[in-house]
Amino acid sequence: MIIKQAMVIKSFIESIGKELSRTVHIAPLIVYRIVFGFALAYSAIRMIVQDRIAFNYDTKVKFPYYGFEWIKPLPYDWYLPLFLLLAFCGIAICVGFFYRFFSIVHFVVFTYLELIDKSYYLNHYYFVSLMSFLHIFLPSGKFFSIDSWLFPKILVTHVPQWVVWIVKGQIAIVYVYAGLCKINSDWLLSAQPLKIWLPARDDIFVIGPLLRFEITAYVFSWLGMIYDITIPFWLSWKRTCYGAYLVVLIFHTITGLLFPIGIFPLVMSLGALVFFPEKFHVNFLKKLSFSKQNFTTQVNLNLSYFRLKSLKIFLGIYFIFQILFPWRYLLYPGRLFWHDQGFRFSWRVMLVEKFAHAQFMLVHPNGHVNYVDNAQFLKNWQEVQMSFQPDFIIQYAHFLADYYEPILGFRPQVKADVKIGVNGRPMTQYFSPNLDLTKINDGWQPRNWLYPAPW
Repeated sequence: MIIKQAMVIKSFIESIGKELSRTVHIAPLIVYRIVFGFALAYSAIRMIVQDRIAFNYDTKVKFPYYGFEWIKPLPYDWYLPLFLLLAFCGIAICVGFFYRFFSIVHFVVFTYLELIDKSYYLNHYYFVSLMSFLHIFLPSGKFFSIDSWLFPKILVTHVPQWVVWIVKGQIAIVYVYAGLCKINSDWLLSAQPLKIWLPARDDIFVIGPLLRFEITAYVFSWLGMIYDITIPFWLSWKRTCYGAYLVVLIFHTITGLLFPIGIFPLVMSLGALVFFPEKFHVNFLKKLSFSKQNFTTQVNLNLSYFRLKSLKIFLGIYFIFQILFPWRYLLYPGRLFWHDQGFRFSWRVMLVEKFAHAQFMLVHPNGHVNYVDNAQFLKNWQEVQMSFQPDFIIQYAHFLADYYEPILGFRPQVKADVKIGVNGRPMTQYFSPNLDLTKINDGWQPRNWLYPAPW
């Protein structure tokens, strides 16, 4: 029996390997390159036009990621040129102009802008960084591009199917993990935080009145979870892919109307096109093409054994990391929504609403206390982020100690009275207000200085 089961498993794995090695047209990668490059350019131009550069980057305090404190902000005047560069990179990627070079430039610049301050963290920014990184290794500039017109020898029309699945796999991970993360009591049994958010949007045309009903929050919660977990599979099945894509458009249109999540609906809606059948992408490119010359020949991707083996090993490590890293929260005791360790970079999309108030205090050696006006150092949106995230609180406390030490002539203790409410629960004390926060350094260790979650 065991031998028979092993043979079945072996046969199944071999069939998957054979299918992934099957030669397919490169068109799905090219269409994705075009729409992804367009989204990158649109995002950068949107930041410039809406004057969000000053809003995000003209700040007195930065909150770097742990381990990336060495990445320093540039003078403010540099940020507009950087976003103009990002816009140009997006256009260059879209049309395939020195595709690999501008993919590298975009990845480096975009990721730098994200790493200098975790206040900017959004799941779709993380997704854009990952996809920009993967595009460096994809042959997406070798067909239907300015590069392939300037340098005909690089032309490639067909690739192994696993190359296309690099993009599909990353998108599938985003969706499936976003769905798995929704399998929790707050989301499914209490419809939180949608029960808080939806009634606040009852002014939306047509569907607004429906958002006032509690049952709507439960329906959205359960459908959202089912959608995220299953949509990659419906998109991958030829019989259902077009109907599934209609659901994708409806889903992301509604979420885009309801919530301020930037270009995430656009990125995911356009990205889902990569799941369409090969014929769709070929026909799409033919309609865009002024010449059908490239569609009449077949040129396979030809990599040396060493390059191919190295690429497969690298991608294997990459996807193992993508699969395992979101589960790191299991290594920490307590409730994730309370201590936040393992929350970021795990595709937890809009799962929690926190209300918090943080009053910081400078304590002199003689016991005298000065209260800190957070608005002196933080923009409103930064103060909101800082007030309910433990690593932000510690970093801000160290900033205050560093700032006031030369002014006072001694390094003050920094304490804080922080109260927090999670997903509609009453606000409660987050940690002892007598704790000197300058004695704490955030890292990978559990945050035992927090009080236990009160639920």
